[in-house]
Amino acid sequence: MSKLKRLDTQEQFNDLKKGQEIVVLWKEGSDEHRRGNKVGKYKMVKVSDSNELILKVQGNVYFNITMYLNGESSAEDAGIVVPEIDIVREENECLRRALKDAQERFDLIYLNCDEIVEVCNIAGAGMKSIDDLLHSLQEKGDTGDDTTLF
Repeated sequence: MSKLKRLDTQEQFNDLKKGQEIVVLWKEGSDEHRRGNKVGKYKMVKVSDSNELILKVQGNVYFNITMYLNGESSAEDAGIVVPEIDIVREENECLRRALKDAQERFDLIYLNCDEIVEVCNIAGAGMKSIDDLLHSLQEKGDTGDDTTLF
């Protein structure tokens, strides 16, 4: 399985490597369209110094990238064929980032829970101390009316 990724920025064109498969939808009236190639699949040759995407040397198949990005080219649309391995790699990386994010959130929740448990234990110990003190006073028969506890 392959995927077609639209080329719509200069940076994407700059990152292209020789031999990568490019699919081009040619505008009606373009040389390629007149040759019967409304859609063509090519192995990229290079990006020239004059910012042209050279698709095929024999037959002189190319288009100017700047004109393409401005909608003024003979190429109506262009995309790079992304092989299945790259798709899987990209999906795996996305899943790794999501898992890392989930782990970080879990760790934060876990730390917060530990702090809450600690506070509850301290509060429970404090309540037990107060309860023990009150129970002790009751056993002595002291009502606590005239006793200062603290």
